[in-house]
Amino acid sequence: MEAKTPDEVLDPAKRRQAEEKLRELNFSEDDIRAAVKALTPRVSHKAQIRKIVVRLGLAVDGDIAKSWLSVCDVVGKAHQRNASAVYFTLPR
Repeated sequence: MEAKTPDEVLDPAKRRQAEEKLRELNFSEDDIRAAVKALTPRVSHKAQIRKIVVRLGLAVDGDIAKSWLSVCDVVGKAHQRNASAVYFTLPR
């Protein structure tokens, strides 16, 4: 189920305009692609979940939405680096 809305997509006219201006400034095609990608609005996973929940007719603050969002939090934390973690070295 796609959860993107038109306001989350880079306007094609603005994208073309940005590409043209960057070409005029002699940027490489790779740099232009990177710039356009950076200009494209990003949608967080949580925002997508909330939109799907609304589309399904469920309450955004309901149990299902909260549970789904908490799973998103747990998965996100599993991939974070913990700067305060204590690292042990094994004795030789």
